[in-house]
Amino acid sequence: MQNRMRNRREIGAPKKMRIRKSQVSDSFALKRWMPLSAETTRATVGARGARFLRGALTAAWAMIFCVIFWGCGSAEQSPSSATGTSRAEQGDPPSPSAEAPVSTEIAHDFPSTAGNQAAPSVRVEVVDENQFAEALARYKGQVVLVDYWATWCPSCLELFPHTVELSRKMRDKGVAVVSVSLDDPEDTDLVLKKLKEMGADFENFLCSYGASAKAVDAFDITDGALPHYKVFDREGKLRKTLASSAGPITPQLIEKAVEEVLAE
Repeated sequence: MQNRMRNRREIGAPKKMRIRKSQVSDSFALKRWMPLSAETTRATVGARGARFLRGALTAAWAMIFCVIFWGCGSAEQSPSSATGTSRAEQGDPPSPSAEAPVSTEIAHDFPSTAGNQAAPSVRVEVVDENQFAEALARYKGQVVLVDYWATWCPSCLELFPHTVELSRKMRDKGVAVVSVSLDDPEDTDLVLKKLKEMGADFENFLCSYGASAKAVDAFDITDGALPHYKVFDREGKLRKTLASSAGPITPQLIEKAVEEVLAE
């Protein structure tokens, strides 16, 4: 009876789990499958959070360092950009390749005057035929060449520089030069601009009738064609007329006409 009870206790009693050495030779594999306690779990999570926090802080410091480094580098490379000043304001010399602007104005050599005084200014006066006749009367005792021209006449603009040259060359011989423009009076500024460009340092007039049939009749322009020239003698009488309708007018032809009247 006792043996039976002993056997029942042995049969009903839980058996102790024994782990052989061969089963724990791989400690990592054993730990991987062993259940973790609550304390172990908290320690593991805390360690991992600490590592993550350290990594995040390291990355943040690296980004701050990069921003500071590149910002300082940019400021050092372009100091003018921080102050808003340009190279011109800082007084930097111009680039050697930059060329000075070339003026398109026509240069004129005005005749020198005594005491190095400035050449007389170029002027233009609007007149009719009667006022023009009065102006010519002031030149009595001189041979007068009158150049009738207009800014819209290419041949006039081509010959006008010769008129200026003839005036400078022959004024000491008793020759006076006068110009009469057949432009419209409202174009006075344009006429004056052209006269200044060509250095017309003599008396210049602008027909009050403009480019009209009345102007042609009042100033006796042959066939109404420009350019047109007239040469008056010392008494104020008309001696030579050079009309475009009669053939081409050349500088040589103009100068010849003036010399012939001057020789009388």
